[in-house]
Amino acid sequence: MIAWLLLGPTGVGKSHWGKELARQEDIPFVFVDLDEWIATPEAGAEAFLLQHGWAQFWARSYQGIEALAHDANQRYLVAIGAGTQMASVLMGQTMCLYQPYPALTLWCEPDILLKRLRHFRQDMRTREQLINLEFNAERLQLYHQAQAFLDVTTLSEQQCFSALKALIYPDG
Repeated sequence: MIAWLLLGPTGVGKSHWGKELARQEDIPFVFVDLDEWIATPEAGAEAFLLQHGWAQFWARSYQGIEALAHDANQRYLVAIGAGTQMASVLMGQTMCLYQPYPALTLWCEPDILLKRLRHFRQDMRTREQLINLEFNAERLQLYHQAQAFLDVTTLSEQQCFSALKALIYPDG
């Protein structure tokens, strides 16, 4: 069963925070990075996209969501990567894929995110490229349709962790 979907631009911390939260003994969620689920033993998610195209990428994303949703033995915290978000927009399926599940958008101001991407991932895209891909109108609409929204731009690690924990597992 899907407990929460984590949305947001590349590098905002969906996978990092999902893993950190799932490590806590008092949070009963298993973390899944959908990009890792999409990846094959031969190729990562990006290579899968380049080889098979957006339609197959979206179909594989949908298969992953469905498989996790129907697993009654676990509660999943699922990071939805930029590729799945974009594939959904391009396929006209934005909310069909996500609507049945609670979603949390992690947000970071573009200029701060760009600095983080350059520092941690050696991602050298320009600000314009970042805005056009990660902060375009369709993606912004998706982010704002989530049930919860957390701006991590100015939060410390501890503040971010505490805020996320309170949002996704208020009973813990």
